[in-house]
Amino acid sequence: MTSAPPASTGTAGADPVPLVAPQAPPAHTARLFGSRTIQITLPEAIETAGMRNGVALLVSAVSYDIARLTNGRAVAAKAVRTGRERGIRVVPEEVPLDVAGPAAVFEARIFDGNGELRWLHDGDGLGTAVLLAEDPAASSQLGQPLETVEAIDTVANRYLLWGRPLAAQPAAQARQPVADGWVVLAESRIGLMTVPFDGSPPSEQDYFYLDTVEYISAEGEMRNAAVVEERLRAIVAAPRDSAVGTGQVTETADDDERANTHPAGESR
Repeated sequence: MTSAPPASTGTAGADPVPLVAPQAPPAHTARLFGSRTIQITLPEAIETAGMRNGVALLVSAVSYDIARLTNGRAVAAKAVRTGRERGIRVVPEEVPLDVAGPAAVFEARIFDGNGELRWLHDGDGLGTAVLLAEDPAASSQLGQPLETVEAIDTVANRYLLWGRPLAAQPAAQARQPVADGWVVLAESRIGLMTVPFDGSPPSEQDYFYLDTVEYISAEGEMRNAAVVEERLRAIVAAPRDSAVGTGQVTETADDDERANTHPAGESR
């Protein structure tokens, strides 16, 4: 009675089949630098960090604004339905950064593709600011240096925003989902949400994402790898099947049809 050949040799009489370990994808190492300061107002933090232009996620007690920051001024936009033609008009309005009361911003995340500024209100209009960037010069503007993140790998990630691009012009005119650097997203559960966008006009089949990068570091005696930091980069448009990352979505909209997006998060 003969026994069956070992599994590693394939069929009887055949040469052994070598077992080849799968190749791991190449790691994308990076160093993330940062600086921090306390007892600073949001406008002062923006000026000190040198991040006067970009996208700003601004949280107050009465609204969550996805704003465009230009020369230190934040402007959000509201989508307004117009007349009989059921068109959409985009109405930009400034978001004050130095007011008190319910409209005061208590948390902000501002990003321009190269770095991210975070600010969290502590009291009396003053807060803690953190600046993160892979460029050590760009990240050092706030004075007190943070411990450098030595990432053994980085992972691109995206958070899915509610809605799909909606025409920003009356139906009788050419359908153009971008109006003066803004795109209107529509979803029956939350209404209309307007976000800043400077890319090519997206297809109405595109989805919009908050593009981020995660930094993975090996820590502790066992050198276990974990995501230790995340940096916001941009708002991007892409077809659904090209999406990467978690696919997390936004949750609610307030009464004036502005919706929440990715939470502003905590200052590091």
